[in-house]
Order: sequence, then C-alpha cells, then structure tokens
Amino acid sequence: MPSASPSVSIVTLNWNGLAYLPACLAALGAQTYRNFELLIVENGSTDGSVDYLTDPTQFARLGFAPGQVRVLPSPTNLGFSGGNNLAFAEANGNYIATINNDTIANPDWLAQMVAALAHSPLPPGGAGGGSGLRDSPLPVGGAGGGLGLRDSPLPVGGAGGGLGLRDSHPLPASPGGGGDDAQPRSNLNSALSTQHSALGEVGMVAATLLFTSRPDTIAAAGLELRRDGLALERLAGRPYRPGIAPYEIFGPTAGAALYSRRLLTELGGFDARYFAYLEDVDLAWRARLQGWRCLYAPAAAVLHHYSATGVQGSPFKSYHLARNRIWTIAKNLPTSLLRQWLPYILRYEAMAVAYGLLKRDPALLRGRRDALRGLSPILASRRAIQRTRIISDAELAGWFRPPITVREMLAQRRMVDELAEAMRLVSSNVYESAPAKDGALFLLYQLVLVTL
Repeated sequence: MPSASPSVSIVTLNWNGLAYLPACLAALGAQTYRNFELLIVENGSTDGSVDYLTDPTQFARLGFAPGQVRVLPSPTNLGFSGGNNLAFAEANGNYIATINNDTIANPDWLAQMVAALAHSPLPPGGAGGGSGLRDSPLPVGGAGGGLGLRDSPLPVGGAGGGLGLRDSHPLPASPGGGGDDAQPRSNLNSALSTQHSALGEVGMVAATLLFTSRPDTIAAAGLELRRDGLALERLAGRPYRPGIAPYEIFGPTAGAALYSRRLLTELGGFDARYFAYLEDVDLAWRARLQGWRCLYAPAAAVLHHYSATGVQGSPFKSYHLARNRIWTIAKNLPTSLLRQWLPYILRYEAMAVAYGLLKRDPALLRGRRDALRGLSPILASRRAIQRTRIISDAELAGWFRPPITVREMLAQRRMVDELAEAMRLVSSNVYESAPAKDGALFLLYQLVLVTL
C-alpha cells in the first residue's frame, strides 16, 4: 500500500523550449504537494535552454529544495517517447507524473492527481465494472453531471514546448486544498514484479488541460477512442467545471498525467519507436488490455499551449500522427474488433489519403507508407500484447464511440479558410490582443481534422 504521502517523480521534456521553462518550472516549484522530485530531460536543445538549466541558482529561486531537481542531458533529441523513457529509468518515485514544458500547472495539480490515484474509489472488476463512475461525471456533493462524451474532439499529441508563454493566466479555483515484449524494457530501478496487475487496479490519472488563452475552456480531459481508430482528446472546447469528483475514463493524455510506477515497469514505458504523438494512446491501450484502469481528476488543472513544438498542421506532426495511428491500431486492436471495425478504419484511411493528395501534403502519405514498411516488428509486438491481454473484447469495445461522420468532417473542412487566419494571428504572437471573434476561430482550428 502506498504511504499517506507517496513520493512522485515529475518528468518534463525540453527541446528548444526556453521561452516556456520559467513559467513551467515556477508553477512546479509552487506545488502544494511537496514530496516529489523533478526530472528534466534536456533533449538536445540549441536555443540556450542548456545554459538556463545548468545555472546552479535557478531552481532555488523557483522554490525547489536542494537536490529536488535533476537535469538529464541527451546529446540528441530522443523525442517524447524516448525522452520520457530516459527519465523513467532514473525515477525514484512511487508514482511518475508526465507534464509538458509548455504548461503552467495549478498549485494543487499534483496534490489532486496523487489523491485520485492513492485513494481510488473504483472497486476491482475490469473496465467499467459496475463502479457507476465510467465516463459519467458526478458533481461533488450530488448526483447528475453533464459533461458526457458528446464533445468536440482534438487530435492527441504528447510533445510540447516552443512558442513561449508571455502571459500567465490564473486558473479557476479548484475545490479543496514500450513498448512490449518485442522491445527492451526500461529499467525503473525497481524490484517490483513484472507480473500483470490485478484486474481493476487504477494505475493512471488524467489531468485537465486548458487552453492558455482560454483558461475557462478545456483543451483535453483524457482520451476518447472511436471505432475508426481515431484517438481524440475528450471534452475539448467544453467549459471547465472543476467541482466534479474523479471518474473513470479510457486513459490519460501524457501532456499532464500520473502513472503508477508498477504500470510503467510492467509495460516498459512508452514505445520509443513512436518518437512523438500517440505514444500515450498506445500506452493507455496496452495498460487497458492488461486490466489497468484510469481516473480523470477534473480539479487537477494545467494551462497548455496546444501543439507548441509540433505545430498544428505541420509536416512533422502530420507524418507522426499518420504513421503512429496505423501502428497503434495494428498493435492493440483485438482481431475480432479489427474485423468488425475494419470498414470504418479503411473508410477513414481512404479519406485521409484523398485529402493528402488533394492538398498535396506528402507528410500524410509518407507517414502511412512508412507505417506499412515498418509493420513487421509492430506485428511481432501485437502477438505479444494480444497473447497476454486479460480483458475481454466486450470490455474493451465498451470504451469506443461510433466513428467520426462525414458530416462532422465536412463541417470542419468549411472552417479551414477562417481558421488559417486565426493561426496566422497565433504565429505572429498577436493572439492575446486579438478580437474575441479571432480567439473563437483559434479554438475552432484546434478542433479541425483530427489526425488527418
């Protein structure tokens, strides 16, 4: 059993994110939950980040105790997955938190996450096993809810850092105070058994990510999966309601998440082959197949500059989303569900390829081509994952919503011209002073085209 104050290793990655680091680190240094160490993976930056992080007086000024922060240098960029795995191997905490360097965490962010994981209300019994909390939020102090899953989705991404946070926004007050057997496992300096967990154990917690320029609006509240293979960010664009008790969802986005050390030990951390994007989806999926469960802690809030490092719509992001989507489906979707949902998956792929040809976007096509070229080791991973999974197809299928509709996609397409102007405002650093209508356009841009 964890102690009353379990130790936490917070992991954040930095690659040319110097403009973000002061705000991000100051927020972590001000956390009310103090039993943590901070591991910063310096992922081969060239923007002055190294000098900033090696200043011996920097961390004391930001509120950290001596020895509470360790900088782990990497001469090359290991990506989000490889960089996190590097830190996981050095972590000492009972729990391990991941947080993007383009975030500003609420002072009780870590306290809320730890409380959810250490005092999980979910009984054993598998995914959605009768807890009454499965994706059905309950406001604190009464029945009801209202967030649900009928919300505008965003494409999921794990990497962060790069635009710069010039303005800090106060957060709304919160209540109360890879791989698999086919690749090497990370050494988490732990003698814990690698036998799978008891069915129904909570090993993941998702935080609330809020748009930096719209701190009352949710950017992500964990993961939502569709039958066409899409992984979307839950509740994106919905109003933020912190006064809701934790409840069960499929899995967290790694931009702000908390994991059981044992879960990471058993599953080997992120799949380093992904480099960036959807590695958190893959990890959550593998964890679910092994019986692990996830809570969403609404009050654990952070501000997030969405897609700062891998700019939304960039060739880098398009390529990795396209490739890693195929790999994630190929690794994790059980055969019976794959057969059942293959028409949805192929329909989406056909539309994505057509879009790539129409827009002359070679990254969308190269990502899919390289996914197929690299499929052999992925299928080897699949065999290991499917051979050892312990939940049924029915339990897993209950987490998948219907595929995205053509109407949804066409409606999003009609927004593109307006949204391009909104992104111009962001890239020219005038968004904060732009008219309210342009802020709305920026939010709409975040909702466009999922992983196309």
